[in-house]
Amino acid sequence: MSQRYQSQLCRCAGALGLALLASGLTIFPIGAGASEDRLQQLRSYYRALRQQTWQLYESANMLPRDIRGLTIADDLRAHGLTREKARSLDEQLAAAESGAGQDGEALVDATAMAVTTQLLGEVGRFTEIANYWTGSGVAVRARDNWTSFLKINGLPEAQDLDPAIPVLEKRLLEELQAGDFRAAGRVSAPELAALYGKARMTLTRQVAGSRSGAAPVRDFRNRSAPCTTPSPQPPGGPAYPPTSRRLSQEGTVVLRLRQSPEGCTVAAAVVISSGYTALDDAAVDWALQTPADPGEARGPGVERTKDLAVSFKFEDE
Repeated sequence: MSQRYQSQLCRCAGALGLALLASGLTIFPIGAGASEDRLQQLRSYYRALRQQTWQLYESANMLPRDIRGLTIADDLRAHGLTREKARSLDEQLAAAESGAGQDGEALVDATAMAVTTQLLGEVGRFTEIANYWTGSGVAVRARDNWTSFLKINGLPEAQDLDPAIPVLEKRLLEELQAGDFRAAGRVSAPELAALYGKARMTLTRQVAGSRSGAAPVRDFRNRSAPCTTPSPQPPGGPAYPPTSRRLSQEGTVVLRLRQSPEGCTVAAAVVISSGYTALDDAAVDWALQTPADPGEARGPGVERTKDLAVSFKFEDE
């Protein structure tokens, strides 16, 4: 095989490795069996890509729909390795393999070059689609969390949003319509999620000030364990609920704490919800498991009530 073809094949293997990593599915052992015939390696890479594509089709119902209301299967059908493309590549590979036994080295080389070029394009699209869907939920979850945050906290739906949000949503939809998954996944979707998160934090601070003396949105829950024998406390703050981490849920919970004269939190309630019940519950559990804080001691017979903000962010993990 020509040096140019071998170089393209190596690029194909590397790109496929990225695609499979991005998909989060079974990783094909790129580089295994280095003594195999180059054409057989190419077929192996192609089969791995095809297998991963079909598996993503099957996974479509397990992944949340994106901001368009579509699934990854919809994008693969429109932009990925379709069955028609797969059939064409199968035929070309079969033609190259049949030429190998007839001393048709030039024909094999030319056909393999053409297939490799096509396969590189498919791998590139697969990688971009997989990368987009790896984090696609971030934008739709941020938007859904905004709606949930308003509802749980009893806030009116009509809220002033950053004017950049509708502009960015439009841009994201246009990129996806054009099949530009690279820009959508790496720039627009994360930026949109960040803007919704910023809007939620701004509103949280505003509402916290207005609710300093108001009733909490959830009833107080009393401590069940004595302060002298608290449950184990995760260092640095509450433990991240596994399901919330898997779903990329973030937010800030504002708690109202009732503390004993010794500085022990004896009851806790949610003043402002994060928008996610699991995060709210984790914050309350943590507050009711912390040991007494000598710095909060107020003297005999003096109790206090204070508000505390507890944030859940992935960078804090």
